[in-house]
Amino acid sequence: MTNQIKVPVTALSNMITSVILAASKDATLPTINCVYIEWMKENDAGVLIMTATDRYQLLNAKLAIPAPEGQESVAFLIHFKDLADLVKSLPKVAKYEEEPVVTIGYEPNKITFDWTTGTTFLETYDGEFPKYRTIMQHKSAAAPVISFNVKYLANLAKVKSDTRWRFEFTGAHRPVFAYSTDLDERSVQYIYMFMPIRLT
Repeated sequence: MTNQIKVPVTALSNMITSVILAASKDATLPTINCVYIEWMKENDAGVLIMTATDRYQLLNAKLAIPAPEGQESVAFLIHFKDLADLVKSLPKVAKYEEEPVVTIGYEPNKITFDWTTGTTFLETYDGEFPKYRTIMQHKSAAAPVISFNVKYLANLAKVKSDTRWRFEFTGAHRPVFAYSTDLDERSVQYIYMFMPIRLT
């Protein structure tokens, strides 16, 4: 059975370029050198999710997509460097009258990215990605005066989103969450979590 989804090239490129900002660059932690990619059916449609973390920051991106073909849910790991190389090879929208669509196909140990003028194959990685959904369950709370690592704010500025960000604080020494636009088929929804530094 074929397991595949279709994603507009701009949304795919923006998701990858943004999410890999949070991937760990520490080669001794191979699982979090990867981006955790999932897609699943939701009602009559689907959602594509990409997540990366280095243990101090976490970036989660979601995109509404047409219902996946094949399995109702798929999840795998791909190294952030492989995804960065993929973005360089994707078609440029300006060269086409209509925006190209990339078909992503899943097979055990191999992911296919296919578009009108090219195909790329990437290997998946073995490993268990952190259970990020439990981290993202939180309640807003008052927080003391805090500061942020400038690297994380710089990463937030690089996320491919043209919407305003909404921040939620969860208390002293607790993660800060930044939320972008609502989920739809044209815009990628981002959640960026990072750890603050307590000042007082």
